[in-house]
Amino acid sequence: MQFNSSRPIQLRHARAINTLLLSLFSSCIFPMQSAIAEVQITVTGGEDRWSQRVNQEFAPRSKKALQTLELLAKNDYGVELGTRLPLVIAATLKASLPDDAEKNKVVYLEAGLSEIEIRERSLKQPLRQGVHLLIDELTKGNKKNLPDWFAFALADNIAANIIEGLQLSPLPSYANELPVVRPINLSEKKAAQKIAEQRRAILGEKVRLGIFQILQQQSGSNFHTRVRAYLQAFVEKDSNPEQVFNTQFGISQNTVFQQVAETVLANDKGEDDSKPARGVNQLDVSREPIEMQQAWAAFKQASKPRALAWSANGFWGLAENSPRIIDAALAVCHTKGGKNCRLLAIDDEVATYGGRSFVGVQMGDYNVENYTTTIEHEWLPIVRQAAAQFDRLVNDTLQVKLIRDATIYIGVGEDDYRQILINDMHVTPEQAELTAEVSGGLSGRDGKIALKFTGKQSREMQYSLAVKTTLHELTHELQKQIKNGNAGFNPPAWIKEGTANLIAYLLAPQMRINDSAAEPLRNWRVSARNWWRYENRTNLQPEDMIKINHPDWLKMMKEKRGNYQMADLMCIYLQAISGDDFLKKWVTYFQLSGVPRSNHSTAFEQAFGITESEFHADFKRWLAQL
Repeated sequence: MQFNSSRPIQLRHARAINTLLLSLFSSCIFPMQSAIAEVQITVTGGEDRWSQRVNQEFAPRSKKALQTLELLAKNDYGVELGTRLPLVIAATLKASLPDDAEKNKVVYLEAGLSEIEIRERSLKQPLRQGVHLLIDELTKGNKKNLPDWFAFALADNIAANIIEGLQLSPLPSYANELPVVRPINLSEKKAAQKIAEQRRAILGEKVRLGIFQILQQQSGSNFHTRVRAYLQAFVEKDSNPEQVFNTQFGISQNTVFQQVAETVLANDKGEDDSKPARGVNQLDVSREPIEMQQAWAAFKQASKPRALAWSANGFWGLAENSPRIIDAALAVCHTKGGKNCRLLAIDDEVATYGGRSFVGVQMGDYNVENYTTTIEHEWLPIVRQAAAQFDRLVNDTLQVKLIRDATIYIGVGEDDYRQILINDMHVTPEQAELTAEVSGGLSGRDGKIALKFTGKQSREMQYSLAVKTTLHELTHELQKQIKNGNAGFNPPAWIKEGTANLIAYLLAPQMRINDSAAEPLRNWRVSARNWWRYENRTNLQPEDMIKINHPDWLKMMKEKRGNYQMADLMCIYLQAISGDDFLKKWVTYFQLSGVPRSNHSTAFEQAFGITESEFHADFKRWLAQL
């Protein structure tokens, strides 16, 4: 279906910037052609709501952006681009393309792309292509004589300025940069290379934009006039690039590189958000009751791992050198006569202050395996860092927060995990047996969560478990806390599990682990799509996901039906058709699930603006085009 519609720094930094610029161009080159048909935006897709959204919302702004480029090219550069900028936007992978569509002029806007990815594909990419056509025209085919970085930096700059002029809604702080993802089905070495390439590409664009910000400041209102003269100078094959640059812009290339290097290096350091918000040694208890002062003095002398619990009636409990320090400290506090004991501190972090909910992490320690020490030393700290940042991130991203504490138990091996399920989470032995076999994590009642590490897991899998699964299970806890335990309805498994994954993958890139940005995770959208296209061996269908309970879900996992992947696809699509305020709608839905006498169908329509039956029918139409 088609729808038409500024202080100098060391020179070595300048050389590094130049090297970086040169290393990034091979992945950005667009084929240049001299005779292309008249500008036209063609949208092709299916009968689904996503295709309609692409046609009604994204295609018009692509057309406006290209029209702006045409005017700029004509008015400031004397070049007519009108017949050279056709664009085909495909809303689905199976969308039929016009017979005359050129491969490099087709943009695929798949459901599940973030807004910044959509802007990259539907705005930046065609605008860059247009600028390269402009450069080719002005240099009379001698573009190769230009310094390699200049053409790409100019394309980035003009595209960025045109997009800014569209006055689109600001990008959310948690998704204002292209995501870096771990490639699928590659060795660890090759995956690391691809990740490094993605990061260099992001840094490279920042550098290129920085260069032209300096040139614009240097040139003022004559910027485009100087760029035009600079490009036309290369009609002569023997032009000296550095001399032409100095003449037109009144500044040397090396000076520009030095200035932008300083700016980029200064802004790309980032901050460490993984450290405790308030440390034990920062706390002043001199004005607190004598009992609390004694508790803190004892706690600071204790060996790590250590935990301190405190009760409202003045009793406290201390535990040290125990894998289950949280439970041990709470137990001592209760034994002494404490009422409503809460965790006050763990290791070097203050747990309870300013209304902040705390997520404690401790080992299960029912069965000790050969690799228990490795898990405790390597992965328990990662889980703690992810858990410690969860509440801040969901508050920044969803404007909600945990209202009660939670505890994560790390099981090492299937037996240890099973014992946590039975003894700490009060799961029946029968259900614990199946859960321990098929799952890697579980969020139970009373804020208790279990994770399962094993010696057979790869490092990538263990990292994903420590970060993504931690966030996934904490999202389940958030779902329950938003509902606030009230009698309403139990949301279907697909929306609980799918959105837990969605939010986990949304939060994970914002994490800082061990003072650095979190390692990239796999592209969950592509993984789910590939499962549907190539790996759905049991022919699971969307209707199979309706009205299944938790035991059914576990059974499907055991049978490897792909229920998580189907839930992911359903929630990817729900997010795509819900628009920019999907997360707000998601919170509303789970709030409604706690309203007495409410039901899922009514809440679904009220929150997402579509009936459940309409969504399922529309999802199937989209899935057929995937």
